[in-house]
Amino acid sequence: MEGEQLQRARSIVAVAAKERIAARTAAGQSAFEATPFSHVDGQIRVDQVENPSFFEFDEQHQSYDIYWGGYEYVIELDRIRTPLELLSWVHHLLEKEWELTTPRRIGELIEDVSHRRGWSLHGV
Repeated sequence: MEGEQLQRARSIVAVAAKERIAARTAAGQSAFEATPFSHVDGQIRVDQVENPSFFEFDEQHQSYDIYWGGYEYVIELDRIRTPLELLSWVHHLLEKEWELTTPRRIGELIEDVSHRRGWSLHGV
């Protein structure tokens, strides 16, 4: 039963991501900006990814779209108001043990959030 619920949840996420891609494309954004993944058999899979970070910042929704788990995982920027909250999110993402999570990608996410928030990473 639990496996069926997980599959249904993944399917719902895949449909939602596909709809979001269509909305971004309709708004004049490129397919790459929309997502570095393609929709196949109810799943989203990596398909010749050109974005090595596997995340993007959605200016319209002020959120990060993270694809390290093989599907879109969204974190709104207003949920990362302090460096401690950023650390908490990094810990949360690392607990997921997603295959595409790497130290470099975590570092790039930390740098991007810090830049958007105006935080110094190196005490300068």
